[in-house]
Amino acid sequence: MRFGGHQTFFVREGWLAKGLALLRDDTGAFDDPYVADRLGVGRNMAKSIEHWLLAAGLAEKTERRGRGRRGGQPRLTVTELGEVIAQHDPWFLDPGTWWFLHINLVRTPAHAATWHWFFNHYASSRFERATVAAQLEQHERMSSRRTAARKTLERDVSCLLGSYAVDVPYRRKDPEEEIDCPFQELRIIRHFRASGYYELNRHRKSVPQQALLYALQAPDLVMGESTGTVDVTLHDLQRIEGGPAQVLALSSDALFEHLMELEANGTDAPLAMSGLAGDRQLRFDRTPAPELLARHFDLVAGELVHA
Repeated sequence: MRFGGHQTFFVREGWLAKGLALLRDDTGAFDDPYVADRLGVGRNMAKSIEHWLLAAGLAEKTERRGRGRRGGQPRLTVTELGEVIAQHDPWFLDPGTWWFLHINLVRTPAHAATWHWFFNHYASSRFERATVAAQLEQHERMSSRRTAARKTLERDVSCLLGSYAVDVPYRRKDPEEEIDCPFQELRIIRHFRASGYYELNRHRKSVPQQALLYALQAPDLVMGESTGTVDVTLHDLQRIEGGPAQVLALSSDALFEHLMELEANGTDAPLAMSGLAGDRQLRFDRTPAPELLARHFDLVAGELVHA
């Protein structure tokens, strides 16, 4: 479980595109002491970009072969998902890209522990920033031998809320000071400026079909397998850690509406539901995230051709 790593910076517009492009050109780029200059950002921002590449599943650390000063140390490499995005959406403009990255963040406690805890375990839909930090600290004390410093947890919560929260009412900002995070476009959290409260949006959202299929594949359901069929009850799917209700912040009704639409509109029967209310069973195929995202881009391209 890791807290921090982002250097207090949430993802900025263009950061992941720059970092991914640089890493594809030079797998040793983030070992370079001058990587910040190559990215055109400050030193701490460069560290933050590296963190977000790892946390969002765009890059991973693999064992380095060879001798010398760097021999045996892990190096940063682009994942299959990162390659799909680089080929189809190199500027990270498609909302589907951000839904896949969001799901990865929520399912990656090794790099984004606060994201994992907040979406999977924090129960309140309306809250204040300080309350979230206090609850996170309490959770860590009860579940860990070593607890991160309170300031570290507070910074993590601030970064999470800054990543997603959209001001209500909307506040027009000076373009020179505009530093909104692309995750805000997912409309997951609202911030009421008058009261200071935040609210988690548990209603239906504009989640692409393939991203919803990816959200169905909770780690405890797929059990590390990349192919095969999954059978699960709707009751269990609504409650399982890392499942669609958690990672997409959906109420039971909103999740059911999404699943009904997926079953009705999905191609090649990606989802089948059977049974009556209270005893519904779902069946779907395990599909690797890179394949699902590639399908999404193919569907988007097809829609543009026929528009």
